[in-house]
Amino acid sequence: MLDETLAKRLQIAETDVAREFDSLDREVVRKEFERVSADLLRNATVTDFVPVLAGRHVREILIAHTQTVTA
Repeated sequence: MLDETLAKRLQIAETDVAREFDSLDREVVRKEFERVSADLLRNATVTDFVPVLAGRHVREILIAHTQTVTA
């Protein structure tokens, strides 16, 4: 279970990434963010940077995805 502050920060990060990739279905962004966040939180002892790291990682994945789709 996530604390309220972390959940809010993850939601903000997800929304920011979704805005960048507005051509993609929001559900794709949400699922990828959920998967990456869960992976990061699984072994995290400090969660302060999880929203930033998840946002960066999801962004990289979605960039790669859009490049392969348009190629």
